[in-house]
Amino acid sequence: MPQAFAELAALYTEDGDDPNARFVSLSAALRGEADEPYMIIPYLATLGLHPTTLEQLSLAITGIPDEDEIACWDVVEGVAVSIASDAAWVVLRLRRPP
Repeated sequence: MPQAFAELAALYTEDGDDPNARFVSLSAALRGEADEPYMIIPYLATLGLHPTTLEQLSLAITGIPDEDEIACWDVVEGVAVSIASDAAWVVLRLRRPP
């Protein structure tokens, strides 16, 4: 069972630090309409990867050989992607919360 993003982020941030996370709808990211500065979906497209589901997204990122800039984890909210150079996170999820 995946853990909540807050629990995952707590493992990688200093006590009390904000995990610098942006939550983004996967469908908006796929349409190019997401306010997502790290451009994860377009980056994957440059590698010939075109995920359309959270499962495909997770498999695409974990399957990139020698990738050291981004990594991902399945979390309750969707797929959490860490961006190493910016010490930032993007959590892609199916829809925005109500």
